[in-house]
Amino acid sequence: MGNIRLAIERFWMEYNNFELWANVLTYLPEKLEVKSAKELAQVYLYKNVEGNNRRLDRSKEIFGLMGSIYHSKAQEIEIKGVRLIELQGEHLVLTEDAKALIYAYKEDNGWELLLAKQLLRYSPRVRVLFSLLWKGAYFNTENAKLEQLSRWKLIYKDCIYQPFASKESDMNLLLGKFKEEALGPYWKRVFIQRNIELREDWKFVGSQGSEPAKSNLSSLMHSPFTLFDYLGWLRFEAGGRVSLLHDRVRDDIDGEELFEAVEDLSTNSLLSVLKEVIHENQDYRGFFPVEPTLNVIQKQFYPEWNKGLDRFVDYFITTGVQDGLFIIEDYESGQPRHGRGYLNRREYQLIRLYFYK
Repeated sequence: MGNIRLAIERFWMEYNNFELWANVLTYLPEKLEVKSAKELAQVYLYKNVEGNNRRLDRSKEIFGLMGSIYHSKAQEIEIKGVRLIELQGEHLVLTEDAKALIYAYKEDNGWELLLAKQLLRYSPRVRVLFSLLWKGAYFNTENAKLEQLSRWKLIYKDCIYQPFASKESDMNLLLGKFKEEALGPYWKRVFIQRNIELREDWKFVGSQGSEPAKSNLSSLMHSPFTLFDYLGWLRFEAGGRVSLLHDRVRDDIDGEELFEAVEDLSTNSLLSVLKEVIHENQDYRGFFPVEPTLNVIQKQFYPEWNKGLDRFVDYFITTGVQDGLFIIEDYESGQPRHGRGYLNRREYQLIRLYFYK
């Protein structure tokens, strides 16, 4: 696959109402009997869908909840939103991240951090800016406030970018120049799970045209940056300089995991990724299908492995147990789509691990 279509990213339309997404999700069942954002808004949120084009009435922020769609004819994937709702077959479903956000929101326990982390995992435009801030970039705001985001300039390695400019935005330049940072490892894992391979020369394109849309970016990006400011992640300095408070981000959400996973991966980061992939694939009891889950690990960390997925599963689980990284806490049989199971035993198709660290 050579191109990734990137839709315009719509967040909550009232920039300081970042509670909206979490609240909306609480009204939705885990499996929805619809397959589009428009149907979701009409059936579950009682929004008006009007006109010949059946456009949403004041509900555009719902699109930002979506995941991705694979266009089989064009052999391209389109990123619609930050993957809190995903299309599976003919139905939309809540992702595990959405369920975690709903629980935290109902308990009023750190849901704002989970929301911010979701943006930093799955929003390419947010990721490209924050990854550069993490590496030492800063904004020269000329003392303009967040409400005047279009005037903010990004300074990185003596280069000046205007990502939010109303006429000549450099956002697409950043998405091209730093495409790996923008995409990150999280979408790549989704692609691996779907057996979608990216060519080395892949690039971001628009939903319709050759470039992603860049109109109204200062207004749209105002919402996530208001959330980041609320969390205390931005340092406003004299003279209009705005930089990232690395220690605060590191303490809140583990910034290394989010932004340094694009680099060479150590054993610690492998375990971190393994836990993430398990989280994405497990059921409510913590059981996950062994082969589909470890297929992601094999392709990302062991690309030279040529002995087959079944032998990799046996090697990886056995080595992890012998090295004292984890134990198999419980196991049970699954379905044919779950593969053969650890050590070719059907009762080990689904397992639950306990990690020592």
